[in-house]
Amino acid sequence: MLVLSRRESQSIMIGKDIVITVISIRGDQVRIGIEAPRSVTVHRQEVALAIEAANREAAAPVDFDPAALPAGLPKGLPPAPRKPATPKGGAPTPRTPPAPKPAGPVRSASAPPVRRTDRASGSGADPPDPG
Repeated sequence: MLVLSRRESQSIMIGKDIVITVISIRGDQVRIGIEAPRSVTVHRQEVALAIEAANREAAAPVDFDPAALPAGLPKGLPPAPRKPATPKGGAPTPRTPPAPKPAGPVRSASAPPVRRTDRASGSGADPPDPG
């Protein structure tokens, strides 16, 4: 193990693309900054060990007995969905296009009526009834 002494704001280079900088020292705690390419994973040691243990556990073989499944559960996989038939030329059957959307805004039956503005006065009141 290489042991180096560094003060605040001093750095250590590992290779050409990893820089470790001492950010601050407070009592017995040292804060460091690490600059590394995204392809390099950087973890605290305890986190790296926990990830490694979880990966080993997930990759471990599992004892599985299909006979131990509860009765009534289907065995095996369901059949694969069928592909649509193709004509003799080999091209797939053309799909029907979706129905056209209605023109203009769509209002529900419970929506309040739209208020018109009086263009002369610019008010939001309904125009006076001529009759």
